[in-house]
This record gives sequence, C-alpha cells and structure tokens, in this order.
Amino acid sequence: MNFEFRSKPGRKKTRRDDDKCLVCGGKSIGLNFGVPSCSPCKVFFRRNAVKLGTYEFRCREDGDCPITNDTRRQCNCCRLAKCFRVGMDRKAIRSDDQRLERIRLIEFNRQKRTEKKYSDKKALQIIHRQKLIQCNGSLMNFQTYSSFLSSNDHSILTNIFYAYERTCKLFTYKEHLSMPVNETLTLPKFMNASANIYMGLICYLKSIPEFNSLPVNAKMSLIKSNLNQIVRVHSTYIMKTVTPDLDKDSPVFFTYIS
Repeated sequence: MNFEFRSKPGRKKTRRDDDKCLVCGGKSIGLNFGVPSCSPCKVFFRRNAVKLGTYEFRCREDGDCPITNDTRRQCNCCRLAKCFRVGMDRKAIRSDDQRLERIRLIEFNRQKRTEKKYSDKKALQIIHRQKLIQCNGSLMNFQTYSSFLSSNDHSILTNIFYAYERTCKLFTYKEHLSMPVNETLTLPKFMNASANIYMGLICYLKSIPEFNSLPVNAKMSLIKSNLNQIVRVHSTYIMKTVTPDLDKDSPVFFTYIS
C-alpha cells in the first residue's frame, strides 16, 4: 500500500505534551524539528524524512498502525506518517555539512570559554601576587621563595597573606600598644583589648577560602587547638612592626609572646 505524506498543522501543545513524545508517547527530551519528542523518534525522523522521493515506504497492514513506545519499530511507514501528522518539520533537518559546521562551532566556542577561564585565572593570580604583604623582617619575603612553590601552593599562600592584610589592620594594635606600660587595666578593659585581637584573627581565618571549605566541627577544632599559638605569632609580628626598636628582652615584648 502506497502513501502520500502531507504535513498537517500541529495540534495545540499543552503542559503535559511537553513531557512526552507526541509520536510514540515516550519521555520527551525537548523540542525536535518543532515538536516535543524522544531521542529515538528524533533520530528516526532525521534519517527517514530525507528519504522521501527516493525511497518507497510501505505499510503491511491498513496504513493506520498504532505507534507507541512499544510498537514504534514495527512500521516505519506509519511512524513517519505520524511524525508529519504531529507537526515535525522536514525543513528543520540539517544537512551533513550543516551538522559538521555546527559541531565545529560548538567546539570552537567551548575552546574559547576554556581559554578565557584560564586567562581569567592567571589574571587573578597576578592580582593576588601584587597584593602580597611586603614582609618587614618578622616574615620572610614571599616573592623571594615563590620560584620553589607550585602554582597551587602559591595561590594558597597568596590568599592567606592577603586575608591577613585585609583583616588584621595595624592601627587597632597601635592604639592598644600606645597605652602606658605601667597602667593598671581593669578587667573590662583587659577583656575588650584581648577580644579585639581574637575577633580580628577569627575574621582573618574566615577570609581564607580553604578554611571556609571545612566542616563546622573541623573549623572549631582548628580554632581551639591553634588560636593561642596564632595569637603569639601575631602579637610578636605586631610588636616588631609597630615598635621595631623594642628590645626583645623588654617586659612588654615578653608579655605579648608569653
């Protein structure tokens, strides 16, 4: 039995139509040739619609075979007829050259995005390096040893130094250290002065991406185990920076590192 295929206006699609293939009722992967359809029906239409005029499709029955997810492979003639009936557009099929050109364009754009991502990452690393703390004796000059570090190590240390520079401002400690050494502090003053140091260092830790990626329990454990040691190193650095001429045997210096 011979058939003449004619495209008919597609029916109005509803929200439910978008979830299933209009040809066989299977799960739709999206619009293909203008109609929601599954991947097998999409491939079937692309391969067979271009054969019209050069290949004769025949139905072994009466030309009205049911096309479902289970029976769609039984009759290509009726399946193709239904593809046209639900509104699939033959003109939307790309030629081999058009498909190859589209693949090349997709690959070109993907490569461009990869190159841009790499370029942005390198630019960010350069910015971070420019913001490194220039150490004043207490800490080694980071740039002197940068050639011995991997790119990942360099990025991590840059983040750590930059976070310290942004959060632990020296002027707050200059005010704290300007108090007379022999002044008797009340408990509230002492607690407030100490709290500023600890709060500043906690803000510093929270500014480090690697620290933020840890679970809450791990963060608390690290802070409890290491905060006192960090405060000692921090206080030593601050004392040396703010009062570079201070004798290391001075009671004031000893108070801050003990």
